[in-house]
Amino acid sequence: PPPPEAPEYWARPRLGPGPHGTVRLFIVDVEEAIAGTGDDSGQSHELRLYGVTADGNSVCARLPDVRPYFYALCDGEVRGSEASICAALNAAVPGASKEASAGSAGASVLAVETVRRTPAMGFQPEADMIKVTVRGPKQMTPCLKALEQGVRLPGADGAAAWELQSGVTFEANIPLTLRFLIDGDLGGGRWIELPADSYREVPAAERGTSAQLEIVADASKAAAVPLDNEELQGSSIPPVRILSVQALVDTDGRFGAAAIALAVQGSPRLHARAVWMVARGAPPPRAAEEWSEVTCQVYDPGAAEPAKVFASNDEAVLLEHLGRTLELLDADLIVSHDFPQTARGLLGPRALAKAGSAMARGVGRRLAAEVKMTPKSGEVAGIAGRLVLDIQKQVEKEHRLTDYSLGSLLHS
Repeated sequence: PPPPEAPEYWARPRLGPGPHGTVRLFIVDVEEAIAGTGDDSGQSHELRLYGVTADGNSVCARLPDVRPYFYALCDGEVRGSEASICAALNAAVPGASKEASAGSAGASVLAVETVRRTPAMGFQPEADMIKVTVRGPKQMTPCLKALEQGVRLPGADGAAAWELQSGVTFEANIPLTLRFLIDGDLGGGRWIELPADSYREVPAAERGTSAQLEIVADASKAAAVPLDNEELQGSSIPPVRILSVQALVDTDGRFGAAAIALAVQGSPRLHARAVWMVARGAPPPRAAEEWSEVTCQVYDPGAAEPAKVFASNDEAVLLEHLGRTLELLDADLIVSHDFPQTARGLLGPRALAKAGSAMARGVGRRLAAEVKMTPKSGEVAGIAGRLVLDIQKQVEKEHRLTDYSLGSLLHS
């Protein structure tokens, strides 16, 4: 039989029933994602903001209407020709419907507008530029190439057709996540506010993350909370959950042991401590005798949390239990020394946690994403909604040592 479940009081505070009114969250992570069927058509592209409320609840705000854009400096008069430019670009970009209109589901270019901007290089004067908004990041490069090669535009009032061409573009290489944060005066560790009329709660059957509250919101109504907001004075950081985790593997690459400690911002003591160990070589105990001891205790937030030990001679059972516990803890920040080694222990011999598995849900917050590690590079893909801090990499950046092992750092 598996080890006993971790105590429920290790979990986050329960989310109250809706409606939830204005949602204010502390940004922990931002990712680009494909919503719905994932075919990258229409409104499938979205940004996802993961954060924490002042009450300690986890939130995922999905923003489907955040689009990338760039500026182009063009020869000739472009003001008044925006609709023609948009149609010409849609006709020139591969994959776009030739009959697509600006803003339609088949359009690669959603909008073209003329703006006044000052080029940052070469002390150039302010000039008219076109701001081109595209459907998603994949449409950015084809649109740039179409402008470089030139597009044919019809002449106004019976005039001859003319060609629009631009080899000078600006801000086309800014990642969409960074673009959204800059435009909204946001960043990691900032508060964002979503009014009650700007979002809808996602039903349980349609949810894509394990956040306690998942919403689809109108990005145009999202607003950064000013840093000098009086309500945040003295409490600008919510109860962020910080999980320290280490896992060990044996010489054959099999899971051997793991240890975790969970701290909650604002709490003077650790909220959870636990150790998992594989009892290799020990004879399997009889079911009637295993976990026969029953203890009752009352959770006291003011007392130090005693460490719990979970042991089993079945590696798969122990990893399943560890994954469920990580999901229960629902950390915002995962801290580890040599995270690739820890990932090898958590993900097992195949270095893979399948989508929907306990370990995948415990390490990441996307329900349909698998978590896997590339053996040669040690890179772990599929973790979303949680930040990972590798202490060893940070020490390597700041110090020059002969030994970066955990034991050596502790004695330095």
